[in-house]
Amino acid sequence: MNLLKIVKLASASVLLVAAVAACTAQGSINPTPTATPTPRPVIQL
Repeated sequence: MNLLKIVKLASASVLLVAAVAACTAQGSINPTPTATPTPRPVIQL
């Protein structure tokens, strides 16, 4: 039970890190992310 919880937490953190890395990569490619219209602005941190 504990191992399953640890695995779920690890996978969630990996997904979070991947999302943050994608956001930073997108920000570096596009220096003005606020100028681009996005249908879901909630995702932008």
